[in-house]
Amino acid sequence: MRVLAALLLIAGGSVPAAAISPVYSQYMTDCNTGSNQTSKTDGKFGWSVSAGCDSYQNESYERPTTQSFEVMNKQGGGTFFGAKEYFQNLDIVKGQAGADNNYLYISIKLNGLNRLTENGVATFESLVYWYGIILSKNADGANGWLMWADQPSLANGGSEMSPNTSFTALKTFGQQDTNGDVGGSGINNGLSITKSNNASAAVGNGFDLARIQDGKLDGGTSVLFARVNPVDHSEVEFAIRYSLLGFTLQDVRDIISGASGYLDMRSAKGGPKDPQNFMWNDEYTLAEAGSPYRSQSPNGTQNIYEVDTLQFADPVPEPATWLSMIMGFGVVGAVARRRRAMTA
Repeated sequence: MRVLAALLLIAGGSVPAAAISPVYSQYMTDCNTGSNQTSKTDGKFGWSVSAGCDSYQNESYERPTTQSFEVMNKQGGGTFFGAKEYFQNLDIVKGQAGADNNYLYISIKLNGLNRLTENGVATFESLVYWYGIILSKNADGANGWLMWADQPSLANGGSEMSPNTSFTALKTFGQQDTNGDVGGSGINNGLSITKSNNASAAVGNGFDLARIQDGKLDGGTSVLFARVNPVDHSEVEFAIRYSLLGFTLQDVRDIISGASGYLDMRSAKGGPKDPQNFMWNDEYTLAEAGSPYRSQSPNGTQNIYEVDTLQFADPVPEPATWLSMIMGFGVVGAVARRRRAMTA
């Protein structure tokens, strides 16, 4: 075992403190923009975003498409507001969470591994973008952590066709909000208080302190690991040594059950990904952010594009955990739905 550990360290990897065996107790589903592929009168395709799936006001986005949207003529009559390209590998369709005595486990399930264009061309890409989470004891995400995996398919010697399926600390990163200004500064703290509502909500430096580099906390102990699911290559999984980040087992249980705190899952290719710009509705006004809805932004998405988020606000137990939840903790949540309010 010592020889194996030494080899891993020489290779630039890291040795987990304990065996990583993901167990998931809660899940949520998310909007599927891929199901909105629509044929146009010119024989090409477009993708629209369903009503209620994107809300700038609540820092909740459904934009796994290119930046520009336009009015398109639907085959068979009528029009729709859509984009010409769609990314399966940015479209979050399900999130899962669970915890044991050592790790918090997070799973982000994407709709597929292809990039689709209006001409009907599907280009295989794998999970080669940015996938991350926001984790906090605060309901608005303040004083929490932004953690992510960069191109998880390619970590640890993986490739698009043969992705990395072993938990590794390589290509994982994390930043901490040390002054509590994520979500807004001072009395303006809050997910639904945006730059459009109050310019002072934009004052702050987001997740200001880099703490995790290649999984190592402050250059020391490895705390963050990621992989592509060995069974489903459209799913990225995280294992987080939460106790070293200031969380107790009860803290993470409360967060993943929706009882308290904040958990947000994200994917991104375009803009923005700068840790100091989170939350995005504080960094941009509604006009600057744009929208996939014509009534809110006639030109479509602007500075916030090629992204998707899932706020883990109303999770339900995984089917295998129903009995234990009922007998031990009670059922948390009644329906799996994404918390959104069309108030933008």
